[in-house]
Amino acid sequence: MALDLAIIMGSTHTSVYLSGQGVALREPTIVAFGADTKKIKAAGFAALNMMGKTPDKISLVAPVAGGIIQQPKIASQLLHEFILRLYPDSYILKPRVNAVVGIPAGLRREDCETYYDVFAAAGVNGNIYLAPKIMMAAVGLDLPVTSAQSSMVAILGGGTTEMAVMALSGILSSASWGITIGGEMMDRAICDYVAGRYNLKIGLTMARKAKETAGSLFENDMLAFRVRGMDLTAKIPGSAELTADEIREIIAPYYLRIADVVETAVNGCGPEISCDILRNGIYFAGGGARMPGLQELLVKRLDLKINIAESPEFSVIVGGGKLLKNRELLEDILS
Repeated sequence: MALDLAIIMGSTHTSVYLSGQGVALREPTIVAFGADTKKIKAAGFAALNMMGKTPDKISLVAPVAGGIIQQPKIASQLLHEFILRLYPDSYILKPRVNAVVGIPAGLRREDCETYYDVFAAAGVNGNIYLAPKIMMAAVGLDLPVTSAQSSMVAILGGGTTEMAVMALSGILSSASWGITIGGEMMDRAICDYVAGRYNLKIGLTMARKAKETAGSLFENDMLAFRVRGMDLTAKIPGSAELTADEIREIIAPYYLRIADVVETAVNGCGPEISCDILRNGIYFAGGGARMPGLQELLVKRLDLKINIAESPEFSVIVGGGKLLKNRELLEDILS
């Protein structure tokens, strides 16, 4: 018996695609440990729900930062916990687990070795294939990655934004960029704004809920979200209504910075690539691409065709699932 998986371990979420089933798991990349025993108390959503409420005997750890595994031992423990959830309800022999693993483009050799070690320790006891996430996104978006036609893709993730131009089953080395702007940075900016404007301290989870519920890049959007936290003066619980316009003022500069990098990237491409981009546009994936009004903002700023996936947060992991089914394409991309 074998489990064939595609796995993306990102700064904010870990996603797993199980062959024959589809996306089987998407949970926060965070784990709760008992400080005395160092045993896992909770993982994923269960651990995230503890944020801001843990006693001294419990610690929360996010082992991935900036899109790269920073704490290998903890990452393998968290991943092992997730993989165990995918095991059949009853089994006699431990199944063979194979995995296509999404990694940032241009990862150093020593970092690649870390990924191999982490996934092996987590229970991936079969084949481990490291594939660039940006290529997985292109496959998930059904772009013609094997053809000579170049495609430009950007992934707006929790910790980073990654973009690249691909053709002939590879990434053009002169056309790959990454910046440390992502959803987590915007969440922290929302926390800072609420503290300064409303004298209210809120947690990152509350800031993320506000962004996901009432966040918009449209002007004069009427949405609002009541954030709750601690009044910094009275030292008692308090709340404030955060409007979509306020959230837009906070997060729009980050999206515009991403647009600036996209513009620089496009301007640095050769004429043949530029022609393909002008004709087909740029494709956006990742959870950050879900923001209402993003397409309109980018079209206005870049004057290019902007394509946003229908469910952008799943584009990369779905691409990994497609590679599980297409071994020839996988080998072509990895060669």
